[in-house]
Amino acid sequence: MLIIVGVVLNMRQERRRAPPEHIYLWNGIGVPKPVYDALRGQEEAQRQYLTQLEKEVFREK
Repeated sequence: MLIIVGVVLNMRQERRRAPPEHIYLWNGIGVPKPVYDALRGQEEAQRQYLTQLEKEVFREK
């Protein structure tokens, strides 16, 4: 929860500094590029973990 609050506060500061062309949309929310990259990386890591977990579960049966 604390991380989300930090990201939102950081996002607000970045939005003031960055021109609109440097804002990326993530699930309909405008975020600066470093935050966007971090969120995409987190999504990809979660997707890979779930795929690996799925393979392990089906391999056991």
